[in-house]
Amino acid sequence: MHLNATERYFSNHAPDFGDNHPDIQKAIAYLHQQIDAYAQYGVSFQVATAHGYGRGKKRPNNRDTKVFSDALRSRGIMLFEADIRDRLYDKANDTIIVSDVGGVVCGWDSPRPGLLDETDFYRSLPKGSLIHILSHPGNYNVNRPLTFGLRVNKINV
Repeated sequence: MHLNATERYFSNHAPDFGDNHPDIQKAIAYLHQQIDAYAQYGVSFQVATAHGYGRGKKRPNNRDTKVFSDALRSRGIMLFEADIRDRLYDKANDTIIVSDVGGVVCGWDSPRPGLLDETDFYRSLPKGSLIHILSHPGNYNVNRPLTFGLRVNKINV
């Protein structure tokens, strides 16, 4: 499940309201409505993911405002960013992140030099490596080739 309750009540242009704005309770109620609607059709979630939704670190946001992860936990759903990600990173020997957040697909934090579209690059990663991929395929025109970019200040090329 992708947690998007904050978007319903807080514009990405709105200022930082902290974690005690009264509309947070409306967003939590909306979150529960979403979960209930899926449950009516037999869909249940064990994991949800969230992001700051263009608000950066401004609060409230889906990822950092604890009441959202608490509401999910009360329904038996873990929030990837709060409950899982750090444990995965701690267990991984090495990590590479491949993401299209903010534009083209980029890679960083790689333990090895290489290009994201080369098979041998992935084969060269040490055993126990974590490849964290965050992609928004709906953002791309399927009739055009995908563009890869590299944040050269963060990855060895």
